[in-house]
Amino acid sequence: MNVKNDFKAFSIQSGANVVSQNLYESSPELKTGLAPDSTIHVHLLNKTLRQSSTISSVLADFIAEQSGEDVLDDGNVAKLTAQLKKALENVSAKRSGDIYLSAHPASDLAKGEYIANGAAYAIDSTVGRALNNLSDAYKAAWGIKLHDGKINLPNLFVDGRGVFVRAGLQPGVIQGDAIRNIIGDVGLWAWGFFARVSGVFSGVKGDKQGSVAKKQGPDSSSEFAYATFDASKVVPTADENRPLNVSMIPVIYLGV
Repeated sequence: MNVKNDFKAFSIQSGANVVSQNLYESSPELKTGLAPDSTIHVHLLNKTLRQSSTISSVLADFIAEQSGEDVLDDGNVAKLTAQLKKALENVSAKRSGDIYLSAHPASDLAKGEYIANGAAYAIDSTVGRALNNLSDAYKAAWGIKLHDGKINLPNLFVDGRGVFVRAGLQPGVIQGDAIRNIIGDVGLWAWGFFARVSGVFSGVKGDKQGSVAKKQGPDSSSEFAYATFDASKVVPTADENRPLNVSMIPVIYLGV
């Protein structure tokens, strides 16, 4: 798509009537400006106009290319400001609704970033409007709902625990806890006692005075009335299933 840029660089042709860079930097007018009723040196003025117009043209080209909109010299400063903001947002590759993990503590989050903890905001607030402007499909996937005049952020915590993020074709799907299967074996004597135990199992004598897993192989001194199961005998255990991890803050970017 072709876009228009009204801001043109001045006096940029090779051999243009401009003072050299060294003379320009040593010119007293560079710091003091032109005195009242002073004689204007055209080559110095051309140099000044070239510097300011060139950088203006480069910036305007950037705004036009990144925003996809015409950049017009119509005196509309507010529009130019909005176009610059749009261009910077596009080049930063952040879209409203992007969710990512941040290494910064909550107190250091940037403008437009919010912790994805399900917090609710008034629908007519800045954050509420930004959330409500997200697509219906996005809001459905991430559980963003209107309730009593409020709308909630996505929630990447379940019972206070942060969820792990993994690749998937459908965003917002949370899978419950699961572990890989842990197996062991027990052997029974013909009269009903366990002959041996291994792995996650422990043998307990008929008098129930504790584990007596004396030997690994079947033996008359290894007759147990029953066996107990304890995964911590084989693998590290905790009150949740988790891999080795480091915590970061789940953030949703709304741009406001």
